[in-house]
Amino acid sequence: MTRRAWLMLAWGILILTIVDGTNVFNIPPYSVNENSQSSSEANYEQEGFDGPVLSILIKLFDSIEGYVDRHETLLIVLSTIAIAGFTATLWRATTGLQDLAAKQAKDMEESLRVAKKSANAAMLQAKAAVAAELPIIGWMDQKLVGYNEFDQPIVDPAPPGTKAKRGSGL
Repeated sequence: MTRRAWLMLAWGILILTIVDGTNVFNIPPYSVNENSQSSSEANYEQEGFDGPVLSILIKLFDSIEGYVDRHETLLIVLSTIAIAGFTATLWRATTGLQDLAAKQAKDMEESLRVAKKSANAAMLQAKAAVAAELPIIGWMDQKLVGYNEFDQPIVDPAPPGTKAKRGSGL
């Protein structure tokens, strides 16, 4: 228990003791002759701590005990019925949990399927982004140019995409 709960319990006992009219520290008078009891000591043992609240509680518990003794078999039957009812409630709840677990399993499979599809789409998008950043390597149409002795360009007589004849021009 927490400190607050213990403190509340202590205050409750103290208040009950005050309301009940009992004195927790009440010590019976001392008798010189141990075999004989004085009248005040006998009254103390007889009345004890019977304040108004405690005496009502004692009477209540005595009547409950008498009722239980008289109706023991009936109480056993009723307790058995209550246990059977609670067992049925637990069975019903367990069955409901099985149904919910099956539904949750289907939902989880669907969720995993959608997550896999989403991951594949993200991977394709990442690859496309990387591909967009890469340089494009290709062959472009080129014209070969040569230079004569006067540093004037001489254009290749062959059109692009055709092979030049051996010994011609360049």
